[in-house]
Formats: sequence, C-alpha cells, structure tokens
Amino acid sequence: MFYRSVALERDVSDPAAGRSFVLTPWLERVASEVITGLQERSTRRAWRVIGDFGVGKSALALALVQALDPRLSDQAMPVCQLAESIGGAPRMFPLLVTGSRDGLASALTSSIRKAVATKGLLGTKASGEVLAVEDPFAAIVELRDRLHATGQFDGLLLVVDEMGKFVENTGDDDGADVYQLQALAEAASRSGDVPLSVILILHKGFQSYGEDWRAARRTEWQKVAERFEELVFDHPLSHTAALLSAALGVEEALLPAKVRKAHDDAVRRVRALGWLGPRNGAAAAGCWPVHPSAVPVMARFFATFGQNERSLFGFAASEEPNSLRAFAAATPVVDGLYGIHHFFDYVASSFGHRLTSRAGTGEWDRIGAVLERAADADPIETAVLKTIGVLNLLDAPDLAATMDSVRDVLVPAFSADEVGSAIRRLADGGLLFQRPGRLELRLWTSRRVDLSAIWADAEREVDAKQVLRELPRHLSALPIRAHVLARRHSVTTGTNRRFAVRCTYASALAGYAGHGDADGGLVAVICGSDDELRIARAWAAEVTAEHSTMLAAAVPTNGEFWSTDDRPASSQMGGGKRS
Repeated sequence: MFYRSVALERDVSDPAAGRSFVLTPWLERVASEVITGLQERSTRRAWRVIGDFGVGKSALALALVQALDPRLSDQAMPVCQLAESIGGAPRMFPLLVTGSRDGLASALTSSIRKAVATKGLLGTKASGEVLAVEDPFAAIVELRDRLHATGQFDGLLLVVDEMGKFVENTGDDDGADVYQLQALAEAASRSGDVPLSVILILHKGFQSYGEDWRAARRTEWQKVAERFEELVFDHPLSHTAALLSAALGVEEALLPAKVRKAHDDAVRRVRALGWLGPRNGAAAAGCWPVHPSAVPVMARFFATFGQNERSLFGFAASEEPNSLRAFAAATPVVDGLYGIHHFFDYVASSFGHRLTSRAGTGEWDRIGAVLERAADADPIETAVLKTIGVLNLLDAPDLAATMDSVRDVLVPAFSADEVGSAIRRLADGGLLFQRPGRLELRLWTSRRVDLSAIWADAEREVDAKQVLRELPRHLSALPIRAHVLARRHSVTTGTNRRFAVRCTYASALAGYAGHGDADGGLVAVICGSDDELRIARAWAAEVTAEHSTMLAAAVPTNGEFWSTDDRPASSQMGGGKRS
C-alpha cells in the first residue's frame, strides 16, 4: 500500500491492505478519534478529513473500513487491535462513494444500488424498501436500519472520497445537496445506538474549492463544514520516518556494531541541528541506510515537488539509477549512508525535468550551472555543492545550509575537517556565497532584498537630517481622503456637516486657501524641525481662534523634536475650537 494511490472501491475487498497498514503513533491518535466516536453515547460521527495529495487520507479510511466491516476484519489488522484496546467498535457496513462530475446525489444512488445488490446482504423485501426511497440521503438512513435489522451489522459508515470533486461541480442551483448533506451530518450525530457515521475526504476546505462563489453560496458551504469535525493531515516528521522505516523493513539488530554506531552518531548530530524535531526520537534511526538528515529533506522535497508520502515511497521502491535501491545494491553495508548528495543525483536523473513549481526551474538551472563550473572539483567538494544545492532548492528556514549543518550531514561519508576545508575552498573559488551577517551558504547570490544591508547603505549615502527636512513636503503630497462627514452631529441634529481634510507643511502655510465650500476644515501641519513645529503651533492657534469650524494639528515627523518643556501632556494639538 506504500507505492500507489489507494482507490477505496477497488481496494476494499483486499484484506492484505488492512494487515499491511502501518499505524504510527500519529495515525493511532487520528484513528482513535473516529473509533471512539462510534461508541455508545458519542455524538462525534461526522468528519471531514483534509490533507494534501498523497499524505495517506484514503489509506487510513480504507484501514478503518476494513477493520469495522465484520466480513473483512482480521485481528492481524493494526486498526482492529487498536479498536480492541480502546473498548471495541461497532460492526459497520461500508458505503463507499468516490467523487465525480455526476453529482453527490447521483453517486450516492449508484452506491446504494450496488450495496443492495450484494448477494446475501438483504432480503428481497428489505432491498425493495430501500430502493423505493427516492431521496438518496434518506435512503442511507433506511439502508442503515435494514442492515441493523439483519443482526449482521450495528450501523453504517459512509465514506466519500474525493469529496472536492462534488463541491467543485456543485452549481448555484444545487442547494438541495448542500442542505441534505448538512442534515445527514446532524442525523449522524443523533444516531445513538444504531450508529451512522460520515467521513468526507478532501484536499482542502470547502470554501477553497470555490473562490469565485457568490457570498451566499460560500456561507451555505461554511454551514455544512461546521457540522463536520475536522481532522487535518498535517503530521510530524516522526510519522513520515516511521512509515519509511516500515517500508524499508531493516532489522537493525542484525547490522554490524560499527555500522550501528556510525548511524547513531549521525542521528545525534542531525538531532542537534534541530532537523528531526522534538518528537522524532528513535523513529528516524530505523531508516537505515538513509542518512537521518536525508529523511526530512526528502519529505520536504516530495511535499513541495511531488505528492508527499506517495512520492517518497515510490522513491523507496524505485529501481531507477541513483535510487535508494541502486545505492544499497552497489554499496557494502559498512561503506556509508544514503545522504543528501546521493539524493541530489536521484533528483537530477529522475525528477529534475518536473521541477516547475515554486523555486523550481530557475533555481535548478542555477544549481546545474554551478556544478558544471565545478567539473574539476574533488569528491568532497562535489558532495558539498550537491548538498547545498538541494537545501537551497528547498529554501526552508528550518533546513538551512550552514557551515555546521553541511558538515554534520556529510559525516560519516567524510570527516568534519574535510568538509570544512572543502567549504572554504569553494567559497574562495567563487562557487559558494554567504550573505553578510548570515550563516546560510548559497550557490548563488541571493535575489532577496536584504533590508539591513540597504538601510546601512542608505545611512552612509544619505544625510538623515536632510531627509527629515524634506519629509514633510513629500508626506503632504500623498493622496488622502478629501472630506469627512461629522457623523455624530448628523445623528443628533439631523443636519449634515462636511469637513475638508488637508495635509500641508510649515513653509506652505502662507498659501493655505482655507476649506473652500466645506462647512469646516481639519488641517495637519507636518513638521520636520523644531522651528517648523513652533511655526505650525503658532499658526494653528491663530487660525482656530479666527475660525470656529477649524481644527488644526502640528505633527512632528520625529518625536525627538519635542523638548521636555514643550511636550503637551495628552495631545499634539496646536490649538483649536469645535463647533
């Protein structure tokens, strides 16, 4: 089940899928949520499972379906064992639906007809009563009741895979499906001793499928979403490492002591970098012969440029050149680990042409150009460049290429001193770059804007005092709202009063033309020096004394202009009256 996508309706009859399911601690918590929701007196029976492509949503649903179906359940299934450990689970008949353009109601009808046609499931009379219900949402409840009456099942589990396809193809006139889905979730929550459970599997939230929806339709789907409890597939690295370990199936106890010691040392080094996360622990150690630093890098790479775990396990099973299997076949057990620089070769030979998403094509071409320039580099230098190239491609802050990280991820393939010397040689040769004040190593000068460097250059080139003197003139030229309405006055008196809003600077006060045909004026005088501030305050006091409908303020561009004696206690108003 690691190496291809799960199709629920195709794979449900294969019990080997449930027996081979790897129940990591993270998946155990998620599965426990669903199973305990089926137990007596629980109302948590409507779920929406959200996660990216290839993260294992359908695989978990398949494992749950097989463990809860009495016709398929087997104590060798990890989910069956989990259910027993938390108090058991009811026997659930699986009604499986896969998203399509036909619409949810049509797909439900087809699945119900297929279920009723199952040999030996229901009698002729019961089958006819189910098929007689025209509304497929109501027919689900009827089917549940008829199945319960047979004594073979306790309830019904509806799983809708690829629910997003139904959402995408729902038109504005398909409101019935929206309300009936909401009602179905409510019925599941109230199903009591004859459980009805609904699991919707999506790649993203309901509203994300219809960014161009009208507001009313968006609100309707939001109400539907609120009826389903959310399970987000955003698992930690320890989960990915545990799955990869199970896929590799290495008996570490059989490895030579020297190999185990070298691998444990590599784990210690990478954990010290913070790459394995606080919850990873021993799980990553079970991924031999993969270097522990390569596990988070591969997981991040396939999440960005592939389909998450599906791509990761496809890589683990691949027979392509530079793959893990090719490395294991060609490398003696005692001669090293599959590191990031080995993974670079796999990406270049099998994945490079697909690097077209974020940070893809341009950066990958740059990395290739650097390696071409370093054609005469020794093996250590080449490994350093490839390692930094992959890390630069990912551009993840938590997987940064620094002197320490590159040195630690290349041990034990090379010694730490050898790697450090190679990095210095490459930097001296113009093949590695390091931004001033930063630890990160890059194969090219960064295209990012370094604000600290720009600020430092500006401080050297520009007179700050001159900037402050000119600032009021530039700020005054910015567009602002021309008028405001005196709303409280309008509410209390029933009369509208419109005030003009003006922004000016001290040297332009002589040309101030008033507030025109407005009922009053609001004036802000921006000041760039102590002298301008004194002028503005005096002008504000004068103009507001003469015109009762004026409100003026002197605004310093720098708080340091205020002396201790001049600073007002609660306002920067130069003076004014209000009508």
